[in-house]
Amino acid sequence: MPNMINFSPHALLSMRKRGALRYEVIDTIRTGTEIPAHLSRLGREKVFRDGYEWEGRSYLHKQIRVIYVEEGPATEVVTVIARYGEWEE
Repeated sequence: MPNMINFSPHALLSMRKRGALRYEVIDTIRTGTEIPAHLSRLGREKVFRDGYEWEGRSYLHKQIRVIYVEEGPATEVVTVIARYGEWEE
């Protein structure tokens, strides 16, 4: 797994709009479960279980999905999706 992780402008905007934090995205890339992605892209997801507030509501879990590409020694984050709810282990 490459060490350098870069964020596209679209990914940064998606993170801000959806409440995903930089450390969550990095952790998802490094330790998350692989998911299907299109157009030669890679995907990973991870459920964080710390309890979260989002748009005035409380949630037990936050699921982060990251779509990215590996470009030489770096990873470029293309987009990030955050969903809130409850997932089984």
